[in-house]
Amino acid sequence: MKEIEVSWAEDNLASNGYKIQGQPNIVRTMLWSRVTSFETSKGRVYLKSMTLPFSKEPLLLQFLADHEVKNITKVIAVNEQLSCFLMKDAGEPLRSVLKENFKIDLLINALKTCASVQIKCIDYVDQLLRLGINDWRLEKLPLLYQDLVQKVDMLKGDGLTPGEIEVLYQSAPKMHALCKQLSGYAIPETLEHGDFQDNNMLIDGDSLILSDWGDASISHPFFSLVSALNSVQRNHHFQDDDPRYISAQNAYLDQWREYGTEIELLEAFKLAQTIRHFVFALNLSRIKSLPHIDNVPKLDGYLANSLRDFIKSIL
Repeated sequence: MKEIEVSWAEDNLASNGYKIQGQPNIVRTMLWSRVTSFETSKGRVYLKSMTLPFSKEPLLLQFLADHEVKNITKVIAVNEQLSCFLMKDAGEPLRSVLKENFKIDLLINALKTCASVQIKCIDYVDQLLRLGINDWRLEKLPLLYQDLVQKVDMLKGDGLTPGEIEVLYQSAPKMHALCKQLSGYAIPETLEHGDFQDNNMLIDGDSLILSDWGDASISHPFFSLVSALNSVQRNHHFQDDDPRYISAQNAYLDQWREYGTEIELLEAFKLAQTIRHFVFALNLSRIKSLPHIDNVPKLDGYLANSLRDFIKSIL
């Protein structure tokens, strides 16, 4: 029996002049989302189906398009009732391109593009919050931290020991101090991607698109840089002192020079690196709260490890 989302997608594409060629193909299935591709007379199209906690993505993309924010996935149609949307193909993940032939300029371009999107969205923060984008501003993070460290069953289930949980609980004042310190810089909070890494940077010739905004929040923009550079280290074997790593880091930070000196921006980035361990865990906790998550054992330990990294970074 055909999925109801697929039937909706086929009907919508047909009514908009897309002639479907062949059968739909499921290209990714996770507990919280599924992506299906369609070959059509107007090029490849993707259908993304989402669980409710991640269903704001198409509304965000439409808002950004309406406000002329560029380099964002193009939405064809949205079905809010079914929590799914259709989007145009935007190219090949940058990760596969870089693995074949690493060019630092491609990564730098993606980081600059992310910064330009974030800077443009500074003026839209209130509207994005009303849209329902996660409010993870620095003033909110200490309370979200306290809430997470009290979810003892979840933390134990992911592998944390009672002693580690106690350390996290006792570290709440430290989290508050870190957030207050980072908020003391003049860098405005804005749209934060939530999972900014080179698999979510799509390239097609000279075109670069930032995709997969299901984890987006309003928060400190530098968390996106931390995420991207962590991905580079894992997937392309960079060290912190690699000249390419440093040039990519500085290229992003330079886009924010209106809001601080080179030293201030670097100090803020270092703070963001520490706090982002918790922010990553916070995002994972949304996934760990989904029904039937026990059926996805490959996710076990990620939340615990990110919180362990946070403990290491503050001790």
